Amino acid sequence: MATIHISLEAYILIAAFALIIVLGIQMFMRMKSELRSRELSRHLIQVQEEERKCVARELHDDFGQRLALVKLDLEDVLQEELSMVGGSAQVRLHGILCGIGKLSSDMQHLSHTLHSGRLQYLGLKPALKEICRTVERQYHIAIELQMDGLGNAVPKELELCLYRVAQEALHNIAKHSGAGRAAVTVVKDGDALRMAISDDGKGFSQTETSQQLGLGLASMRERLSIVGGGFQIQSTPGRGTLLSAQVPLTAIRKTSRAHWLTRRHA
Repeated sequence: MATIHISLEAYILIAAFALIIVLGIQMFMRMKSELRSRELSRHLIQVQEEERKCVARELHDDFGQRLALVKLDLEDVLQEELSMVGGSAQVRLHGILCGIGKLSSDMQHLSHTLHSGRLQYLGLKPALKEICRTVERQYHIAIELQMDGLGNAVPKELELCLYRVAQEALHNIAKHSGAGRAAVTVVKDGDALRMAISDDGKGFSQTETSQQLGLGLASMRERLSIVGGGFQIQSTPGRGTLLSAQVPLTAIRKTSRAHWLTRRHA
């Protein structure tokens, strides 16, 4: 029987080839795991948005209308029985009416915060304008909004992502920064969208970032990572804060194809 002699070089080549195969399998499994985790996060956010939409609809269509009817009934009673109601009672009734009006307004604001009809039907620019006007009115912060070169080709998922990031960032500015002015800029840069949100507030050191933003920071990071994006925060005490976010326009398409490939090989 003939004896087959394998040289040392052949052993090395076989071992190298086997190592490449093992590393390739490990990389594929890691990518598959990351994609599954990303798809799970995407699904959870979609469920969350649907729940937001349902709650917002109930607040607006049910509770909001019922409050409006209660207010109208009280106004009718106050008008019809005005001569029979004493001065102090009139003051109390007017106070109740004002309280109901304020509650109705707050409920409407909460409904819009949970789900933006402008974003759903009109797109990102009108929705961001609405947020900026709301923050300006409630917190007396002058906000400049600039949006250039977006066109009509922005996927809905990216619009929702940037909208929620802007919403959280402006909330943090109003709550923590003590700013008098802020700016929101969204531009198309090649195959990516870039958003910058800055303020002239008190700022903070980088070690305080997590304490300042808390769960909001984690939410922004999670939303952006799902669509293949990311963000950076630059802040200096006494010199304001800048949040820069970027999202590739091709992220949704690439993620969908990669997910199809991993499902095919599952």
